[in-house]
Amino acid sequence: MKKILAAISAVVLMASCQTDKDTVARFEVIGLQDSYSFQADLGQKEQFKVISDNQRWEIDMEDRSWLTITPMRSLGGYETVTISPADNETSEDRVCTFTLTSENGYSKTVTVTQAGL
Repeated sequence: MKKILAAISAVVLMASCQTDKDTVARFEVIGLQDSYSFQADLGQKEQFKVISDNQRWEIDMEDRSWLTITPMRSLGGYETVTISPADNETSEDRVCTFTLTSENGYSKTVTVTQAGL
């Protein structure tokens, strides 16, 4: 019986000695720039990667009429995010911002501009 109690105590002690590093979930954004600039009609796109260990993240965007971002959210894992504008058929330049946030406190706002014809 003493051996069983000693073994249980050792397991409990080892579990309680885990460092914060062992319990912190990974959240990494690779290749996300502060701003992107597109021409009016060249079918361009940009990509960045989000690596997340079971942390939710999402993108909030002010104007969805001409800019598509996929995916806009994830529950975690490895995602390649694509930013692609629709052709700008006007002479006016246009600007949009989006913000990527995660449940661990990461937040980055990005400005996207597209030239007019």
